[in-house]
Amino acid sequence: MLHRGHRYSRSTALLGAALSLGLGAGLALGAAAPASAAYPAAWPAAPALPAGTALSVGTALSAGTALTVGIALPAGTGVVPAASAHAVPAAAAGLAPAHWSAGALLVAVPAAPPRNPAGVGVLVNRQHPLSPKTYVPRLQRVAGTSVYLQPTGAGAYAKMAAASRRAGVTLRATSSYRSYAAQRTLLANYTRWYGAAYANRVVAPPGTSEHQTGLAVDVSTAGGAGAWLARNGHRYGFILRYPRGQEGVTGYAYEPWHYRYVGTAIASAMKSRGTPTLEHHYGVARGTTATTTANLNLRVAASTTQRVLRVIPRGARVALTGKSSGSWHQVKYGWATGWVSGAYLR
Repeated sequence: MLHRGHRYSRSTALLGAALSLGLGAGLALGAAAPASAAYPAAWPAAPALPAGTALSVGTALSAGTALTVGIALPAGTGVVPAASAHAVPAAAAGLAPAHWSAGALLVAVPAAPPRNPAGVGVLVNRQHPLSPKTYVPRLQRVAGTSVYLQPTGAGAYAKMAAASRRAGVTLRATSSYRSYAAQRTLLANYTRWYGAAYANRVVAPPGTSEHQTGLAVDVSTAGGAGAWLARNGHRYGFILRYPRGQEGVTGYAYEPWHYRYVGTAIASAMKSRGTPTLEHHYGVARGTTATTTANLNLRVAASTTQRVLRVIPRGARVALTGKSSGSWHQVKYGWATGWVSGAYLR
């Protein structure tokens, strides 16, 4: 039988068509197990949901429930067996037949990071280079400055600068768009001056720089500008792209001056959830560490309805695995790996 997990219950749009995998109608489908798993020749008998059943995010399944061919999964959802918190996107849910474990829960799984270099939400880093690498954006000069951004970013920055002036703070943009060739020259110069190790910490290889998108701007933090941006940047669609303590995730040292335009929807969501980087927002953050700001329940899956593995004390250092789901982050603490709310990590 089905019952709702209260944290993730919400109405979502179903995939345009139910999964059609060309398998026998009686074959049960569920989350794809890790590649190393050995699949038995036949699965044990289990109650099955009929083809065409619509499952919403947050639906919890009773022990032994299986999904049959034709199940409609909400777009952007995945499956997490309670025992392992292993998630796969809905589109991959039928890669291999797998039996549901007790208490399996459907949770939101971030879609693949946007790759359109003209889109304000595009993720650009060493693992996600621009395509093409020599991409040249449409640019517009930011009013009252000598820097250039994509038109939407330029307009947003002008509004933000005007708001800061009304608050008695002056924003001074020092750098924005850099071409592929300019980035290549910059990296070569830093490598010659300071050595490759330092250059790679502070300069992106050509084709992987946010500045090449026309969406990044360096802003002087003098005169209270840094503090004002930290409090208000999200209202205009800007985020601090390389925050302190996230070098293991972003690949770059802390840059309090580097702001990235992502639009107000993403920026406000990250601010409200306490999401530190764009990599975390898209669920592709690499492992690093964080400190708890309160006593936290470490749960087997990303929901307050899930079983508590142990309590992590305030001030404890935890290892981030790099997996996230909404405002939840998977962490390792001592012998246990589970999920905690990102609102209490720094």
